[in-house]
Amino acid sequence: MAGLAGIIAGPLTTIDPLMGGEMLISSFVVIVIGGLGSLRGAVIAALLIDAVQTLAEFFNTDLAMVIVYILMAAILVFIPRGLLGEGKFE
Repeated sequence: MAGLAGIIAGPLTTIDPLMGGEMLISSFVVIVIGGLGSLRGAVIAALLIDAVQTLAEFFNTDLAMVIVYILMAAILVFIPRGLLGEGKFE
């Protein structure tokens, strides 16, 4: 499916090896904040990240993702497994 999407989108846009990098990083942040192995945690984290990023972009567009990364670091300092992570942290 991904290959077919690439074939269809290829003539329409410029193909770049770094395409989707920002989305990949945002997905990683959502998974880490939500907790590994937790679908509910990922959904809650996605909503939280979207709200924080939208609010941060309203005040300062340049620092929106920096604020998201600071939130991720703060959550991991206080809750190492993420919001709803499963298992023990070793």
